[in-house]
Amino acid sequence: MTKVKLILKGLHDNHYKEDGSYLIDPLTSSVTLIQTEKNNILVDTGTPNFKEKILENLAKEGLKAENIDYLILTHNHLDHCFNAHLFPRALIYTQIAFWHWQDANCHIFPKGISSDVVPGITLLHTPGHSKDSLSVFVKDAKEKKWLIAGDAVSLHYLENGSLRNRVGEEGVRSIRKILDLNPDYIVPGHGEVFTKTEIDKLREFVR
Repeated sequence: MTKVKLILKGLHDNHYKEDGSYLIDPLTSSVTLIQTEKNNILVDTGTPNFKEKILENLAKEGLKAENIDYLILTHNHLDHCFNAHLFPRALIYTQIAFWHWQDANCHIFPKGISSDVVPGITLLHTPGHSKDSLSVFVKDAKEKKWLIAGDAVSLHYLENGSLRNRVGEEGVRSIRKILDLNPDYIVPGHGEVFTKTEIDKLREFVR
């Protein structure tokens, strides 16, 4: 039986300064736990200042860092991958490679990794926010469809009709690919989990 649990909600608060720069504080990606019959999988790992909270919330699920079998990094921006070193047993998957800390090796796939490389889930290449963006599709024990999107999806993209300015046409195509799977829930890289209301709003923006 597959279980999906949000371990940490992603945070991304911008504080703008007079010189045009801005500070992002707090900042972390979402961290999502997928438990299948055989494996414990984490999607993204957050930032160092949330390390203890991530480990604490995993402990509430009866897990230690060494119990994580796979890490899937939706992309290689630091707010999503900084804590990968905490999970020493995990195979680490990105869009073009997988890593293993213990063996200190890396397997490169120039055309992208297979969509079914991690048992029980499907990986999608969803570029836009970044060229290497991955999304994760999985059904839970109740047959609810989850799409863990990283920064391929964000409520910020819908503000002031700015979606195409933020992710371009490539990003819009990726969002359409995500929506074609008819997910019940979308976990964005930052912010609350999308349910029907937000998903319907997203559909309107990419028509």
